[in-house]
Amino acid sequence: MTAGHVPPTSRWRRFISLPTTRVGWYSLGFLGAHGLVMVALGIASGVLAATGAPNLAGHPWLIGVVLFAALSPAIAGIVMGLIAVIGRGERSILVVGPVLLVVLFLLAEILVPH
Repeated sequence: MTAGHVPPTSRWRRFISLPTTRVGWYSLGFLGAHGLVMVALGIASGVLAATGAPNLAGHPWLIGVVLFAALSPAIAGIVMGLIAVIGRGERSILVVGPVLLVVLFLLAEILVPH
């Protein structure tokens, strides 16, 4: 081994590590933003229920807007994760895990009859 030679990182260390690509970090950021939005929606729902304010049951368009706002960061995170895994070779469990979870969920929705 020469002085300038650095041995390659083993595969399991690449898998159990933080993302190495910028797109992988964006995916992680979007998924974190989705988590924060969902926590904020849960808190807001609890506060509205505790104060006796009317719920959204009579306003389906408002429910759609709220769900779109809540799911947009998740969809963006999964798309960025797919780009990172397929296009950039990302192998971090923090990026690969959510992508695999969504792929398995979609396969279950398609293959399992309702």
